[in-house]
Order: sequence, then C-alpha cells, then structure tokens
Amino acid sequence: MIKGNTFTDFGYLVISYMSFRAEMLNSKVSSNLMTQADAKDLFKTLRRKYNPTCPLPMNKQKGVKKDYAYLTGIV
Repeated sequence: MIKGNTFTDFGYLVISYMSFRAEMLNSKVSSNLMTQADAKDLFKTLRRKYNPTCPLPMNKQKGVKKDYAYLTGIV
C-alpha cells in the first residue's frame, strides 16, 4: 500500500473506503444499535411472554459477566 513515502492507488482506495465506512457507521448505523441494557430488557420481556422450554444460549463469559446471549436468545 505504501511505495516509498506515498500511498499507491490501492492504498488511497483503502483509506477512502475506511473513511466512508466509519462515516456510515457513525452517522447512519449507530442509532439502530441496541445497548447491552436494551438487549437485556427486550430478552427478558420476550422470555416472560413466550416462556420457552428449550435451553437458552449462554454467552462465553465467565464469572460475573456470565449471562444469556441476549441477541441469540431474542432471535
């Protein structure tokens, strides 16, 4: 990507793409994402509503962080 002290055409293309991607994520996508608290609340609401009998998936954390895999459980 760098030839000497300058970027190649491909290097500029990669930088342009990464800038575009960051802008889209920060301006358009981030408002559609849930926080952990939102996901946990929705998971608990759906769990009470549907009362599943199958085992619910757990995250891969240990100790105090161990809990249900909220997004997987919601889906």
